[in-house]
Amino acid sequence: MDASNREKLGLQVELKKGSSGQFDVVADGELIATKGGSFLTKLLGGGWPEPAKVIEALRAKAKR
Repeated sequence: MDASNREKLGLQVELKKGSSGQFDVVADGELIATKGGSFLTKLLGGGWPEPAKVIEALRAKAKR
């Protein structure tokens, strides 16, 4: 997530390295998005969440 989106949403973001390219987007303990999948999915470069959907989910979370 780039700095402009973090500022617009008023979010503090911490990045933590996962293993094998896996990562989760978590807000207030709630899983918002994840990049995971099987070995084959990762090998083919798939499994990425759509950035617009992640931003939309974070906006909804920020409004609660």
